[in-house]
Amino acid sequence: MVQKVLNSLKEQETSSDFIYDEIIQQFYDVATHKHGCCVLQRCIDHSSDNQLKKLANEIVENSIDLVQDQYGNYVVQYLLEQRGINSEKVKISKRLAENFVVLSK
Repeated sequence: MVQKVLNSLKEQETSSDFIYDEIIQQFYDVATHKHGCCVLQRCIDHSSDNQLKKLANEIVENSIDLVQDQYGNYVVQYLLEQRGINSEKVKISKRLAENFVVLSK
């Protein structure tokens, strides 16, 4: 349902802010849910620059936990595949490198 709403509101960029605000508040639960991770990927696809920045910051902050989750890791991978947002990609890479030993076990 959220994906359909995003599609219908994409022309009015700020009209979908309420969706992004709610997802940010429940970020970890959404990102680690079987269907929620797919919704989050669609949110990334349909986001404005400001909305993407907020989502990317949440992904960076939760990246260590997300990469260890069966669904959350898809969210991190999806963000890393996006163009732009290079500073967030660098932050994720640094966080992963700092935890390399833990993540390799």
